[in-house]
Amino acid sequence: LVHVKPEVHASFGYHAQEAWYVGPALMHYQCYKTISKKSRAMIITDTVKFKHHNVKMPHTTPLE
Repeated sequence: LVHVKPEVHASFGYHAQEAWYVGPALMHYQCYKTISKKSRAMIITDTVKFKHHNVKMPHTTPLE
């Protein structure tokens, strides 16, 4: 999910939209390149929510 800034969305509009993560936006400080699922446009944003409920995140054990 990509956060939609208050200046862009309507008064009672959605505050987030679905998008695919493409990679880091290297020319912008701490931003992400995403592609909007609805409009298929490239969006550079600084606020995302990764929904990874089906994918286990790797972690280190005390032995490592």
